[in-house]
Order: sequence, then C-alpha cells, then structure tokens
Amino acid sequence: MKVRNRNYISTIRKKFEQLEDYKKSYVKNRTPFTQLGEATSLIRELEFELNQIRGELVSLHNVCSGIDNRLATLEESEKRLAEKFGDKFIVNDNNYKITYPELYLERNGRKLLIGVITVSIYKHYFSLEFSSNTPKLQNGSRYEHPHISHGSPCLGAFNTFMRRAYQQADLVTLSDLIWEFLNSYNESSTFLKLSYWDDQIRYCEGCGYLEEDCECREDEEDDFEDEEDGDLI
Repeated sequence: MKVRNRNYISTIRKKFEQLEDYKKSYVKNRTPFTQLGEATSLIRELEFELNQIRGELVSLHNVCSGIDNRLATLEESEKRLAEKFGDKFIVNDNNYKITYPELYLERNGRKLLIGVITVSIYKHYFSLEFSSNTPKLQNGSRYEHPHISHGSPCLGAFNTFMRRAYQQADLVTLSDLIWEFLNSYNESSTFLKLSYWDDQIRYCEGCGYLEEDCECREDEEDDFEDEEDGDLI
C-alpha cells in the first residue's frame, strides 16, 4: 500500500480547484472546445486517482480490522492466562512472564528435578527468554534446561507451531506449547545432557564433567602408555 504524503494530497486538491475553474469558465464564457478537452482529461485523471485511494482505504480498513481482532484475541488470552496461572502470570510493558510449576524430566526410570522455569514472551516480536531458579553452571556456561542455554532455547520442531500461535495472538496455545517443549528431551540435540541433573551421577574432579564424558582418564592412560614406551627404550 502506497504512503500518501501531503504533497500528493495537495496535488489532488489543485486538480479539483482547476476543474472548478473550468466549470466557472464554461458557465460564464462558454469554454472553448480545447478547454473542454482538458477538463475531460482532468476528470479521468481524478477518477483514476480516486479509485486508487478507494482501494487503499479498503486495504487500510482490513489492516485496522486485523489489528482490532488481534487486540481482542490478546485481551482474551491475557484474561485466560491470568485465570490459569494466577500471580504466576505477569504483564509488563515489553513482555509477558509465565512461571511454570516445578519441572521434572525422566531418566532411566527416575524423575530428575530441572527446576522452576520462567519464560518471558516478548510483545513486539517473537522471542522467548527463559530463567530458572536452579540453573546448571558448567565450565562458565549456564543451562536452565537440557535444551536451553543462557536463556535461549533450541526449539526444534516446536518453533513453527509456537510462531504460528504467536502470530495469531493465541498466547494460551503458545503457553501450552512452551510447557510441552519444557517437558520434552532429545539427547541428540541438547546443550547439556539430562544426566547432569542427576545427583547420583559422579563428576570428574579434574575437568568438572560427568565421568562418562570425561577425557581426563584417557589422557592419563595415554601418558601412562607413553611412560611405559619410554621405559622400554
């Protein structure tokens, strides 16, 4: 849709004034045929411009209707989320915050506590930011969830569905999808494996990683083999 500035409106107004001058001249002096031709051409120009503006007004009306519908959907979503989450749902100037119940993920038949996770849903563009009351700190990095690092998620297949719900201003569906995402685990695409949330797993005192991921022992074995080879020489 074109943006109509003041110069354009001023040009249209001048054409109408010129057409009015032709009309007065015709009534008073019986305008010559040359001026009648100019007036006819001017009328056609104005008809074209007015049809263009009429079409743009229809488009603008549709845009405004879409905005009204989105605002109505947002208002209804805010109401339903407030009913569902109570004081765990907060509306800020730039975002919505939802704090979910304690999250557990299952590993080898045992439920592991991930923590209490809060998500910030930004209002003006699709972006999610997560925080946890008990994030895992590993070698200078922070993990709120196996699929969330420093507040940024790897949404995988959830991304498409979440964006669609966001674009439709359906925050209720979006909140459900976020909870479903938090309850999911795919070991092949993690920032940090779920086993790091298992208190019964042993860590390497040297590197801080789980013993199953530790390379210190391999390095020690390599050093030991090198020493043995040296003794044989």
